[in-house]
Amino acid sequence: MFPRGKPIGRLDHAVTLVGYGFGDLLQLNYWRVINSWGTTWGEDGYVRIERGTNVCGTAADAVEADTVGFAGHR
Repeated sequence: MFPRGKPIGRLDHAVTLVGYGFGDLLQLNYWRVINSWGTTWGEDGYVRIERGTNVCGTAADAVEADTVGFAGHR
């Protein structure tokens, strides 16, 4: 789990929030995130990032997709 993050100068990947949970070992709430770097990275391509903070820009730099215009989507 990443309880703290360091700023980086250049982004070179994408991540998607896929869930959340509570880590018993560190007693922290976390976001479960999949990374575009593949399954050889992190926990089979996933990482747990501490919730309730701005670790890795999760609060300040979050974006969302707009699904308007996709056929069959309401």
